[in-house]
Amino acid sequence: MGNSKSHVYLIPIGYDFPEILSDALSEMVSAFLYGQQVHLLAPMKFTPDLLLDDRIDLHDTVLPYVEDPIQVRKYRAQKKKQIEKNNGQPLTIPGELKQMNADIVLSKLHHKLTKDWHGADNAYVIIGLTLRDLCDPMGCQKQIELLERIDRKLESVRDRQRKCATKLRNAMMKGYPKKQKAAQELSKILDIEKDNLIEQKKFEQKKLKKLSKYVTNKTNENHRTSVMSFYRYDPKRDRSSLAVDPGLQADQKVLVKRSCKMIIHHICEMFGMKHCIYFHCRMNGSATNDQQDLSPVHLCPVCLRKLFSCTGIFTTPKVIERYFRMQQCTGGILKECFGEDTSRWFRQRAGTITSAA
Repeated sequence: MGNSKSHVYLIPIGYDFPEILSDALSEMVSAFLYGQQVHLLAPMKFTPDLLLDDRIDLHDTVLPYVEDPIQVRKYRAQKKKQIEKNNGQPLTIPGELKQMNADIVLSKLHHKLTKDWHGADNAYVIIGLTLRDLCDPMGCQKQIELLERIDRKLESVRDRQRKCATKLRNAMMKGYPKKQKAAQELSKILDIEKDNLIEQKKFEQKKLKKLSKYVTNKTNENHRTSVMSFYRYDPKRDRSSLAVDPGLQADQKVLVKRSCKMIIHHICEMFGMKHCIYFHCRMNGSATNDQQDLSPVHLCPVCLRKLFSCTGIFTTPKVIERYFRMQQCTGGILKECFGEDTSRWFRQRAGTITSAA
């Protein structure tokens, strides 16, 4: 980022996006990317064309690639009965439950970046913020194409295995030990290649299955646009009907804390940083909200060095200033969300560096 991308724009999507959440996200990003210019824009108008078309059923599209044919037939037969009960009309989802199409949102953000702002140069990054669930039809299609390529590779390996088996049989029948040994070695190599492809296919199938349900964010690196959904971080979604409701204010605190932590994680991913495997760090991967709640706000030394390289922080005074800025952020308007421990950690870290310098 540094000098080439020094502006980050946060733009809520829809006028119903909570002001307390947008202000908290802007404050956290401004502190985390110390030295960069972070701007919170007025909300972008929500329009129905941002939602996924009722005619697109992602689950039905990906089902043949992740389930056996029997399950596919059962699902489609059940869907056909539901359509018949609905007088032949396609099944519709209530407007408030419809998913937002990430590709359309990114397209509109790109248009705003290049047209509405009169062709902004590469000094701008724009992140859309929404509380609606996101889906990624184009990502599903790319994943399906990847599975089809793996299937073609598998078929090629199986064909080579059949030819290798024929060579081995002929060598054994004619008594050619060298050819027999070569065919056996090739057979072992092909077996390993096939097993690797099968494992890769299983992994990509799980990825496609999850991708067809929802995504929490999507980025277009070429257009410098991104959209992030906080729908899955709402604590009300994790609470059972028998659980005690702690109240709206408590839920808002949890939502703000989770959202701030995840936008930090997502911005680091936009910079090309991978999940951290070295220390307890904000860049650790998390599969559930409970795992995310246990992760810290700060980065480990490895990831922090990467961030400083992206944001152009190369001197000790700048590092200290950033820590004090993070302490002011987590100990100020976000103190009730993050608690005293988080603010104290940043303050102690700044003090340790100051005394060592």
